[in-house]
Amino acid sequence: MKRYVCIHGHFYQPHREDPWFEEVPHQGNASPFRNWNERITRECYTPNAAARILRRGRIGEIINNYEHISFNFGPTLLGWLRKNNPWTYGKILEADASSLKRRGFGNAMAQAYNHIIMPLATKRDKLTQVRWGKRAFRFHFGREAEGMWLPECAVDSETLAILAEEGLKFTVLAPHQASKIRRLRTEGWTQVEGRDLEVNRPYRCFPSPGLSIDVFFYNASISYAISFGDLLKDGARLAKEIEGAFKGGEGGEIVTVATDGETYGHHHRFGEMALAFALKALEGRPDIEVTNFAHFLRLHPPQDEVAIRERTSWGCAHGVDRWFRDCGCRIGSHPEWSQRWRTPLREAMDWLMEELTGVLEREGEAYFRDPWEARDGYIDLVLDPSEEVKESFFSQFEKRGLEERERTSALLLMEMEYHRLLALTSCGWYFDELSRIETRQNLLHAARAIQIAKAFGWDKEEEFIKILEGAKSNLPQYGDGARIYRERILPNLFSLSEVGVHFAIESAQDSPSLRERRYFSVEIDLLEEKREPTPEGITVEQRQGLRHLRTGQRLKQRVRVCWRGGLDLEGEADPQGDGPPCKLGFRELFSPVAQRIAERFEGGLRREYLRFWEGFLEGNGRLLEDLRTWGISLPTSFRESMADLLRLRLTREVEEGMSREAIDAILKEAHLWKVEVASGEVERALQGRLKEEIGRISEGDPKALEKAELALSLYRRIFPHPDLYEAQNLLWDILKSQKEERRIWRLARKMGFSHPQVTNAPRE
Repeated sequence: MKRYVCIHGHFYQPHREDPWFEEVPHQGNASPFRNWNERITRECYTPNAAARILRRGRIGEIINNYEHISFNFGPTLLGWLRKNNPWTYGKILEADASSLKRRGFGNAMAQAYNHIIMPLATKRDKLTQVRWGKRAFRFHFGREAEGMWLPECAVDSETLAILAEEGLKFTVLAPHQASKIRRLRTEGWTQVEGRDLEVNRPYRCFPSPGLSIDVFFYNASISYAISFGDLLKDGARLAKEIEGAFKGGEGGEIVTVATDGETYGHHHRFGEMALAFALKALEGRPDIEVTNFAHFLRLHPPQDEVAIRERTSWGCAHGVDRWFRDCGCRIGSHPEWSQRWRTPLREAMDWLMEELTGVLEREGEAYFRDPWEARDGYIDLVLDPSEEVKESFFSQFEKRGLEERERTSALLLMEMEYHRLLALTSCGWYFDELSRIETRQNLLHAARAIQIAKAFGWDKEEEFIKILEGAKSNLPQYGDGARIYRERILPNLFSLSEVGVHFAIESAQDSPSLRERRYFSVEIDLLEEKREPTPEGITVEQRQGLRHLRTGQRLKQRVRVCWRGGLDLEGEADPQGDGPPCKLGFRELFSPVAQRIAERFEGGLRREYLRFWEGFLEGNGRLLEDLRTWGISLPTSFRESMADLLRLRLTREVEEGMSREAIDAILKEAHLWKVEVASGEVERALQGRLKEEIGRISEGDPKALEKAELALSLYRRIFPHPDLYEAQNLLWDILKSQKEERRIWRLARKMGFSHPQVTNAPRE
């Protein structure tokens, strides 16, 4: 009899974007990456889309793990990937489409939108979280969701009833969340503890009369060993552990494993490779089928019923206490720290949630037939802020024909609610310390919601801050929640006017060629611009028309930028009849903008210096060559400058020309000067060129293969251990479709592949 395996990965990061710029600020503790999303993508999300199976130390095969496992991606994370890493995003979507075609059911599950603890939420907020999660799923995957992952597996009957009402068929829980079981349509219940529950079958739960939803319980011991043990050190052992979990019962039997998806690669380096190996081994067994939950339910619907333990989760031994009190659950790196801050933080947020609900109900009835239904539909505009979607939104929800000004007010209420819900993200309470970036992110969203509420006459921010005083940080420099809010949150909460100031400061260095442009979440119409030199630098004056793309909020203002040279930049705005004047210096800018400006200055300064050095060489090259021939030692600064110049020349040649003769001349010069041309800039150029040429191979460019081999040869010549990871991923897609092209196989061998087809490919 066929046996089944389902391995589920819960892939999730909290929403990290700034409320106005909709980009993740730089996070120094994620180094060498700019932020944690980038770092974890490189360590986990991309590797699972391209997991290596090695043969004798070389790549035998590349597996898209998402094609073989059940998975959910947090909607906010998936949106970030769509924008910032389209290759990985595409592989995730391809995996679901492939499994849908193969089994009739896709591997992807939905998730309650921004990972709030559902049992701690109001019924209306639960409903919105589920509906937002469903609509986001449909936006990304192009189909309706069959099942939904509950954040932290936190559950109560009301949440399950909402899932069932919304047409979702199943969810996944931990064994200890089951209270009692019985055969369907029988009378007697059996009380169960987590270890006593038979987890190799699905159960049907009836959370409310007339409503049912199916529940899978994961194998806790294997899931724990994967997450916190050493089971991912050996893919073969992982496969054996899963095989050993079958009980040999009658009917369809399924072994379910569920962990954080980040376990595979981020928490355990190379964990994605162990997973790929285990999947390959399991799928090679004729008596085992690796499947997903929806497919299994079609074949083997539940024969048993379960009642759940109310207000429980997989991440807290005390139910859901971790997200509102000091229950003892912690990460553990500082055992002396207290988590008593969780309660006043929850109290402050709950108070604010109720207050903002009042604002929505009081103001929303003027614009919407039902403000709550409108809020449920607003996610479509978050996903796609186009005018077409906006028109569709109003056609569904507006109370009457609204004027443009009224539409803006209506959408601002929706934006307030969006950030209100983001402020409840579970990560704000999960960790040990109040001042962590996760809690600060929640407070930033709360501040943005308050910023909007003030425009509707709400003026109780100080009461919110007063409640936060009770949340005490474990670190003296942070004090309490009120101090964090005043000193760390409010200075980083921008406004529409300040977005315009950022634009003016950034464009002060380059006169814009376009009069209309999108700048982050804002469309900027540059109505007028004047530039005047001053004894200290230059002054730029702009008259701007600003429009927030999602809400349509408009503002006209004059901005004056003083640039006194270098990073001595300051911008000041005078909004016309809407808001007080504002002023920003360089240190107060949103960090990615400040970084871009600094890099631009550094690049300009470097180019200016190298132009000077090139001129110096032209005038003194013959003498320098003679001195070098005679063994006369030259200043170290000469060699360093020459190294910089040669690196720049090499980078330009790689990016623009890729002439073998020109490259050889540069490398010969480097040898004569005894300098190294290896640098991060050169490596990025080589990686980019190699990927570019591999892309052209797939497009049929006849010269691309030769240039790819040249780029690879140069890369290996300069860097002893080249990073070919992304280029290998691209090449693998070609290898799967062009198996008879011997020259491509030759390139594959050079790039570390050792697939049997590669090894046996005809040699030239």
